[in-house]
Amino acid sequence: MTIDTKRQPSQPQRERLLEWIFLGCAVTVASIAVPYWIMQVISRRYASMGCGVAWYSWRYHSVAVGFGLLLTIGSPVRSGLRIGAIRANWRKVLIVCGIPIALTAAVYPLLSYRPFAGYEQTMWLISPLAQDLVFLGFLYGRFEQLLPGYIHRRVPMRWCVPLTGLFFAAWHLQNLEWMSTGFVVFQVCYTFLGGMLAGLSRQWTGSILYGLASHMAVNYIAWAVN
Repeated sequence: MTIDTKRQPSQPQRERLLEWIFLGCAVTVASIAVPYWIMQVISRRYASMGCGVAWYSWRYHSVAVGFGLLLTIGSPVRSGLRIGAIRANWRKVLIVCGIPIALTAAVYPLLSYRPFAGYEQTMWLISPLAQDLVFLGFLYGRFEQLLPGYIHRRVPMRWCVPLTGLFFAAWHLQNLEWMSTGFVVFQVCYTFLGGMLAGLSRQWTGSILYGLASHMAVNYIAWAVN
């Protein structure tokens, strides 16, 4: 495999990268705040109808999916909304997408603190789609356009892979509100690594579908293990 070592970030690219990092921060915060704000409005308007945990969870994550679609629907190919080059890369994709699933199945049952056990089904049915549209779809596509080169000639990983993984991990800091600090630190670490593995599947295929399938499977295991 030949890697173009000349396509490293130039000075103008570095300046644009700072702009995109600020945008990435804004999009990450907005992906949390906008659905929350919309749900606050809906909850106040329809307070007489009641608002149980299940009601709120399904609608919140549906709104979050809508937010992700608004970001990606205008440029579906750049955002990874396609099948992609899976035939030529299925072995590599199977490995990087299977690693998080295998590790979750092995490690999660051993944890004494399992906050997702018995949570609403939205955490594995809808939430991964909402997150991956924003990070693996929208942000990855923009970072890839800005920095198409590889990290190093011996590291066949594009710059957009760790950048996307970083913002994906940062999104989970909101869980400090209701989870233990130790678990959130652990979660930020494994979501960063998982985000990079999903990013590699996106790099090889141009699609978010395979990382999304792995994300849903990981969340399902965390939900199902009691």
